Amino acid sequence: MEDNKSLDWINVVLSEIDRLEDNRGRMIIEKCGRECAISEGLPEEAKQIRSEVENKNDIDLLFKKYKEKAYNSSRLYKEGNVIYLEYHECGCPLVKSGKITNPSFCSCTVGYTKERYENLFGKPVKVELLQSILKGDKICKQSITILE
Repeated sequence: MEDNKSLDWINVVLSEIDRLEDNRGRMIIEKCGRECAISEGLPEEAKQIRSEVENKNDIDLLFKKYKEKAYNSSRLYKEGNVIYLEYHECGCPLVKSGKITNPSFCSCTVGYTKERYENLFGKPVKVELLQSILKGDKICKQSITILE
């Protein structure tokens, strides 16, 4: 029963965060995603891969090395200057278990992705959620653009 009360509480918080103006709610959830990435050691992994590349400004080389070492999947690909990342199921245990169903929670994965790729490329990135399973799409798809 306690677990249900906690989940109800989280879902109320998410609903209220949705109501904040000026994308403040989205930024709060993104920050949570960044913290999740940090707790899983993703920035350190990305920094390690970055350290193995001689030319730190060579985005193509960094991307290739990252794919080889950390995420060797056809669901991570690059077209021109944009990187795409697809998931055919949500990787978040809270969503996978059905405990979180509010689509605003998807901002968490945006922050998670930003934290990883900003550390890999050593530059800020813009992450857009193009498709979302929680919003009813068949996959989650993000675009990642490196900002100069």
